[in-house]
Amino acid sequence: MTDTTQPGGREAWLWWERRRLRYNLGLAVAGWAAYGAVWLTMLGLGEPMPDTPREILSITLFLGTGFLAIMVGANLAYLAGVLTETVVRPVDVEGFRRRTWSLGFWGSIALPFLFPLFVLSAVLAQP
Repeated sequence: MTDTTQPGGREAWLWWERRRLRYNLGLAVAGWAAYGAVWLTMLGLGEPMPDTPREILSITLFLGTGFLAIMVGANLAYLAGVLTETVVRPVDVEGFRRRTWSLGFWGSIALPFLFPLFVLSAVLAQP
C-alpha cells in the first residue's frame, strides 16, 4: 500500500526523531563490541598489552573520546534522513523511510568495526 503522506516537514522530523534512541543504542552497542574486538585482536596476535592500570585507562579514554566524536558525527549524519526525504519527495513515504533508516542504521553499526580491522592490518603489516 502506498502512503500518501507528504514527505518532509514536522511529521517527517517526528518520525525520524522517534527512532533516534534506537539508533544511538545500536551505535553504543557496536562501539563496545568494536572496543572488545580491538583488545581481542591484540591478545590473539600476541601484541604486548598495557602493564599498568594507568596505561589501560589512557587507551580506554583515547578510544572512548574518539568514539564519542564519531557518535556526534553519526547523529549529525542522521539528519540526512529528513533532508533526503524533503529533497527526494518519495511517493511511498513510509517505504522510503524504512529503507533509508535501515541503510543508515546498519551502515553506522558497521562503521566502528573498521577500527579493529585497521588494528589487525597494522599488526599484520609489521615486519
